[in-house]
Amino acid sequence: MKKTTGADGLTPEYSAKAGEKFWAVETQAPSNDYTPYNHPIEVKIDKTDNKHMQNGVYILTVENIAKADVDGKWFNLPKTGAAGIFIFAVLGVVFVGAGTVMALRRRNGREEEK
Repeated sequence: MKKTTGADGLTPEYSAKAGEKFWAVETQAPSNDYTPYNHPIEVKIDKTDNKHMQNGVYILTVENIAKADVDGKWFNLPKTGAAGIFIFAVLGVVFVGAGTVMALRRRNGREEEK
């Protein structure tokens, strides 16, 4: 059953059985600044639930998820690269070089034994 919220953020009244589960899915965000939370939310109406029940009405709050802002700084990742990558690249070259030198010495040692 598809319901659309009004300007107040509430859906039109409809009946649901208390104690039975149903799922709510936000298919459209409240404005273009947000992205819809399109994961199913399990709802089980309990008349004694003081957190969600207000004057006989079950209130389900869905948190708005902001889209990336103009600068693209919706979340901040640490800056990586430059010196950090350079150090590991140098260490990698050193290890490969050391392995090559050891392999050549070992091969030369075996050839001298024969």
